[in-house]
Amino acid sequence: MNHYFNAVKVLKYNFLEMKIWLYISAIALLVSCTAENGDIITAQNTTLQSYLRSHNLTYEQVGSVFHAIQSKGYGYKPNIGDTVVFNYTEYLYNGSTPIMSNVLDTINRYHIDTTFFKPVASVVVIGQTDLIGGLRDGLMLLQQGEVGDIYMTSDVGYGAKEAGPVPANSMLHFRIQILYVNGASIQNEKASIFNYISSNSIPDTTLQSQGYYFIPLTQHVDTLATLGDTVYVHYNCYTLDGTSLSAISVSNNNLASFVVGKGKPVQGVDLAFLQMASRDTAEVILPSCLAYGNSGLTDIVGPYQPLRYTVVLDSIKGH
Repeated sequence: MNHYFNAVKVLKYNFLEMKIWLYISAIALLVSCTAENGDIITAQNTTLQSYLRSHNLTYEQVGSVFHAIQSKGYGYKPNIGDTVVFNYTEYLYNGSTPIMSNVLDTINRYHIDTTFFKPVASVVVIGQTDLIGGLRDGLMLLQQGEVGDIYMTSDVGYGAKEAGPVPANSMLHFRIQILYVNGASIQNEKASIFNYISSNSIPDTTLQSQGYYFIPLTQHVDTLATLGDTVYVHYNCYTLDGTSLSAISVSNNNLASFVVGKGKPVQGVDLAFLQMASRDTAEVILPSCLAYGNSGLTDIVGPYQPLRYTVVLDSIKGH
């Protein structure tokens, strides 16, 4: 990634003791403790919703944090206790001039003063590093490899007090690129996948760039599915120890249909459709970040649970 430096640990600062704004926003490690007026926050939520819709941005809202994907990533989402390495540029919610950034191109373009910080990727531990609440919660919505926008109301930003060039009660926008995510649960899952791949002699050539394994079982000379196509499929889902998950499988007597590119039934199977033609069969091995993630699915799939699918693509209806 051009113009990005190696990651270093983010310095911690105390907001009440800071006198220099560059210390504050360069690393975005502030905890806003000022009570907010509920009416202000309600109005800000409405403002952000209207702003995002007016810019034709598809977003998810979690509390007072809004997440819009700019460039998709396929890696793990950060969780409490995980180490995250990321780049960011910070704006007022409707601003075009950065307040602060650790991206070298942006620093040079806008002549951001780096006297009090180094323009390197930020490294934090979720739940341990003191981050403003909106940034902490926003990071946990992005996947490794993603470039995304996080918008937030002022109660999870810098609060009701002026902070350097940021007025009191300001809504904020962070453009974030997640470079790396790591934690104990991620390492354990990766080890279980490695053991499965090794013990079943699955060749490395089946590993795709997005992090899943695609093993063709039967192939036909025909047109592959493309984005926007509707595919009619049936599939069986298993844990890596062979346990059948019938609750999230589809029998061949009851075909399911999906629009390719919508991430259904899970992100990894959706990606696999793009490598399949009508009547093809494939085995797909997914890390949890391409399936049900770090939360799992009720009592069916556990957190950080890798899965194996046998997929039969019955037919394709072009868009």
